[in-house]
Amino acid sequence: VSDDGETGNLLYPLFTWRRQSDGFQAFSVFQLINLSKQPPAAGPGSETTDSSLDIWPLYFSRQSDDPASRYRAVFPFGGTLKNRFGRDRIDFTLFPLYARTQKSGRQITHAPWPFLRFYSGDGCDGFEFGPFYGRNRRAGEYDHRFWLWPLGYKSVDHLSEPVPDVKVGFLPFYSRDTGPGYIRENFAWPFLGYTRITAPYAYQEQRYLWPFLVQGKGDGRLVNRWAPFYSHSIIKGSEKHWLLWPLFR
Repeated sequence: VSDDGETGNLLYPLFTWRRQSDGFQAFSVFQLINLSKQPPAAGPGSETTDSSLDIWPLYFSRQSDDPASRYRAVFPFGGTLKNRFGRDRIDFTLFPLYARTQKSGRQITHAPWPFLRFYSGDGCDGFEFGPFYGRNRRAGEYDHRFWLWPLGYKSVDHLSEPVPDVKVGFLPFYSRDTGPGYIRENFAWPFLGYTRITAPYAYQEQRYLWPFLVQGKGDGRLVNRWAPFYSHSIIKGSEKHWLLWPLFR
């Protein structure tokens, strides 16, 4: 108990509750049934208690004076959720047959989830038929594609920059990452490959049967690894040695 309110529990975590001095109340049964109530704000037009009820994972609702924040959903039959699960809005009907999510003006429609996906809004467009093919892009920002995900892909980011970041590969045979001041290539991924960095620092690395045999050297960086027999590394002033890992570290 404090000046701001009261918090208590009975056979925690079976039953918990919280009461605040402003009238807010919250109750929970094993974190699966959650009820909260906020009394009406002072002033005209504020007559309805703002309340929410969750019965995981079947029922979600919120009642409020503000129509933009009211919602109700009965899973998996249908409904709407607002500002939940990292999305501005979620609509679904007979999930997984249909669902649509919105965030920052971008919409993703699943019909059915997770196989067919359509992107729209805020300059975005795209289509995915997972795991066989997909493309998701936004003009001036990014263009992502995949084939037989996660084996084949090509992702281009920062399209408005003079040199964008590009990742392309068909695993496990080959992959390449390029961008401003760096290139990273792998053959028979992830075992054989190299890295060349020129900015913001200089560094070169060669990988033979990664992660066992690695040789790298650059500005304030050194990697000399012959695992499991010997390793010596210096990264940003931190130096590490080991011999016959994990016996001598």
